[in-house]
Amino acid sequence: MTIPTRLDAQRLDREDPIAWLRDEFVIDDPDLIYLDGNSLGRLPRRTNEALDRFIRDEWGGDLVAGWTRWVDLPRSVGDLLARDFLGARDGEVVVADSTSVNLYRLASAALDARPDRRIVLTAAEEFPTDRYILEGLAAARGHEVRSPPDLGVRRSGADRVLRGSHDGRPAHLPARPRALALPPGR
Repeated sequence: MTIPTRLDAQRLDREDPIAWLRDEFVIDDPDLIYLDGNSLGRLPRRTNEALDRFIRDEWGGDLVAGWTRWVDLPRSVGDLLARDFLGARDGEVVVADSTSVNLYRLASAALDARPDRRIVLTAAEEFPTDRYILEGLAAARGHEVRSPPDLGVRRSGADRVLRGSHDGRPAHLPARPRALALPPGR
């Protein structure tokens, strides 16, 4: 096996049928080989232009009246992705905040709806960010976070059932637990 040289790489770049796409991105340092694009890739030039237009026209010009255009974007963009890329039906995909932001909102609403529930249960092996969110919400309300050793899930398709007694609750909890439980594994 021959190790490719820089000249080989340059030849492949010249012959690449989609090499023209390079001009679609902001590249301030042409000598930088940037391979860490998993969370923040190169800035597309069109994004720059779209954000400038949005700030100038929709925020600057429309102010709060612009909400009529953007309020349905999570669903309409989700429908577009569903149809054109994911093979799903309209209404099955929504573009939303991160899982962590949604967990925060959901757990916060659940705790606020039942302030008498002063214990938050979560699995010790839960993703650290999820635990931090729950710990912060609990601390702000004077609640307690617990991680019982037998809090886990049994999976049946997409269903998640707390392991324990016949009615789905962990065996050591009373029949009417005063807790918000977050089983592991989303």
